[in-house]
Amino acid sequence: MSESFSLRYPSYGCLYLVNEKGELKVLYTPFRVLCIHETETIPKGTTVYVEAVCSYLPVYVLAYLVNGKILPHYYFIIQIKF
Repeated sequence: MSESFSLRYPSYGCLYLVNEKGELKVLYTPFRVLCIHETETIPKGTTVYVEAVCSYLPVYVLAYLVNGKILPHYYFIIQIKF
């Protein structure tokens, strides 16, 4: 991530999920996610905990704080049914 990006924590401690039926669920940190894109420190297929939910500007990409690093949300999937 470029140093010129600014982090925002609009929902630092939670993430709102909506299922196919339109039902809303709030997922509070820390929550588990499955890594689907290998990073420098996290192998693909590893389950890790999200410490915080944030976005980085100017593109407003949803990101997770995992093991002290900001990573894009699309590196992970949330395995939950409700």
